[in-house]
Amino acid sequence: MPVRDLLSYAATVPSARMAGVVQTFAESSPVLEHLSFIDVGVAESYRYDIEGSLGGATWRALGQTVTADSGVVNPAVESLSILTRIVQCDTQRANNPEYIASKLRMGAKACAAEYTRTFFDGDDAVNVKEMRGLNSRIGASSALFRAIDASKVDTNGGFMDKSLSIVKDMIDFVDGPAADKRLIMSKRTRRLISDAVDLTGAGSFVRVQQTGGDLAVNTLLRFFEDVEIIVVEDDASGTEILAHDETRGSDTTTASLYCVHFGRSEGEGVMGLHNAQGGTFATTKIGQVNTQIEWNIEGKVGMVNFHPRAIARMSGVKSALSV
Repeated sequence: MPVRDLLSYAATVPSARMAGVVQTFAESSPVLEHLSFIDVGVAESYRYDIEGSLGGATWRALGQTVTADSGVVNPAVESLSILTRIVQCDTQRANNPEYIASKLRMGAKACAAEYTRTFFDGDDAVNVKEMRGLNSRIGASSALFRAIDASKVDTNGGFMDKSLSIVKDMIDFVDGPAADKRLIMSKRTRRLISDAVDLTGAGSFVRVQQTGGDLAVNTLLRFFEDVEIIVVEDDASGTEILAHDETRGSDTTTASLYCVHFGRSEGEGVMGLHNAQGGTFATTKIGQVNTQIEWNIEGKVGMVNFHPRAIARMSGVKSALSV
């Protein structure tokens, strides 16, 4: 099946320029920038196999017969879900292509933001219509994925400067080369890691330049343990996706960060799914409805994980350092 990279849904829509709509939301999704998609054609789902066990191998003597052992392969299936946005434009602006382009661009960015939110929080047990995200796939050690516990300080979560070793454990837990892994977190969590590195003197990191006023100061990490850091911001409603709003014990201001192996070819890591030939989202003009002209931005999409250790989640990160 063909695989393609999806840099930005919004980038497929012409620039709005000065079209009367001030664009305040993020231009694209960092998750989608790194996620490769498998085109499943016209299928409603994607079927694949996961290695359960390799089976044994043994030494034998000359002339000795050996019992065959082919290991265990477990079949799996991922369903695709429909993500859509109806865009309206008043008939009085029907001849303003730049305004229409700006409205379509907003709709495309909303789809990208909602896919990003669902990539983490999607739970088809709660909403059968949405795709299953990372959190609903991560469970105890007996589940397909494993959560990495950040509680090295107390039962209410861990301070980042006390938990950098847990971040390293999480990176090591995830299968694949460092070049294909990404640490995903909020802006605040990245600042905590940057401050914790300064506080502890941890090594193996690369900073990114951040400009403040007339001075350029190197404050934020771009790589940690040779793994690139990407930051996720808000969903389509403006709510922070990976906010410090998770409950851990009596602490209601903890957060999670993730390490994900993004696959580049079918059969490795975490990849997206879509069944649109040559594209992921299609924009279709519906026509005039009363005083509005409507377009439908829609795609049938999903995600798939090919390895039992393609993703790890570190939870319980406190919102400040311990000093």
